[in-house]
Amino acid sequence: MAPAYQWGGLWQVLVVVFTFGLIIVWRAKKLPLVLAFWATYSVGALLRAQLTHMPAELTLYAAVSGGAFWLYTFFTITDLRTSPPRPRGMTLDGVAIGVVDIWFQLQFAVFSLFYAIFWCLACMRPG
Repeated sequence: MAPAYQWGGLWQVLVVVFTFGLIIVWRAKKLPLVLAFWATYSVGALLRAQLTHMPAELTLYAAVSGGAFWLYTFFTITDLRTSPPRPRGMTLDGVAIGVVDIWFQLQFAVFSLFYAIFWCLACMRPG
């Protein structure tokens, strides 16, 4: 993940990006997927902070303020061809990706987001 200071570390940048990103996923009708993933990811980041004795600012804020997280959240998991079409499926998919990501983060934190979606696509979805 790109460190928060890469973008200046300003929370205002984070708010602007997340606002426009939410508009994009809302218009694409993928908001349940993103919100479920964010909730699961946040719980996982706080759990990782507790288990590894790292500051939550590092496991949560530094991760969500990086460009890789934004790209992953707003464009990778919301891909129209690979994400479920119905809100319930989107919610379950977002939670599943978040849980798998938590597991990968506890094993090795590097590229966990990309491994999580690959695993979910390869193992959990038919066809």
